[in-house]
This record gives sequence, structure tokens and C-alpha cells, in this order.
Amino acid sequence: MSVPDQRVALWHMPHLAASFRMMGGALLASLVALLPVGTFGWFNAGPNGLVSGLLGAVTVIAFLGGGTPIQLAAMGQGSHQAVGLVLVGYVSRVAMLGLVLGALGPGRSHWNPDVNSAVVGIVLTSVAWIAGLVITHSRTRIPVFDTEYRAPARDGD
Repeated sequence: MSVPDQRVALWHMPHLAASFRMMGGALLASLVALLPVGTFGWFNAGPNGLVSGLLGAVTVIAFLGGGTPIQLAAMGQGSHQAVGLVLVGYVSRVAMLGLVLGALGPGRSHWNPDVNSAVVGIVLTSVAWIAGLVITHSRTRIPVFDTEYRAPARDGD
């Protein structure tokens, strides 16, 4: 038995507020991670390391944050369309990320980024984003059950 595809207006989704709250928690955790990323970059390679680390961090925030509106819009579509839309969003963001990183790679631009600082920025910001999502989701208190249990009516009640 299959579930019929039903389109739902985005503003009628009950989980929308929780999604925005989780996105805010992830963004806040990522912004907090900018301080250790910048500090590592500065001590690792000076101003070039600082810029490289922060560029890696900002790239992660743009990558992960940019996909959230696509996923929220996909939730309002039917099940097949939603999966397709989310997958196309991920593939296009990964392709754009690869193009940006390839264009800024060593020897390909006038600027020579510090690879270690960029990798630390990417990894630390990714971990902070996921930690922010998990912490915010655990504090959201999303109900597990739809309604309180009510016993079925018996004959004669």
C-alpha cells in the first residue's frame, strides 16, 4: 500500500518553526567555531592562514545553510518529488563547492591558501554545525505521539 502524494503549502507545516530553530542553533554553533578556526589559522600561517581558515568555515556555512531552504521547500512536495529535489540540491552544492575549491587551489589563483588552516576551518565548522543541530533538536521537545491516548468507546458507555 503506497502513501498518496499530497502537496502541502510550506507555511502550513507544523515542523517549520522547529526547522528554523534548528537552523539557528546550527548557525550559532558555526559562528562560535569561527574564533578557534581563526586563532588556529593565525598561529599556523599568519594572516594567510587566518583568511584560509575563515574562508573554509564560511564555505561550510554557505554549503550547509544554503541547502536548508531547498529541503524545507521539498518537504511540501510529494514524496518522490521531495527526494529528487533534495538530491539535486546536494549534488549541485557539492559540484559548486568542488568548483570553488578547485579554482582557489594552490597555483590556480593569485592567492595561495594555507591548506592546513582551510581543512581545520572546514572540519571544525562542520562538526560545530552538526553539534548545533543535535543540541537544538534535543531541546526542541518535539512530541513523539500525535495526541493523548483515548480509549475507544464501548457499547453502553
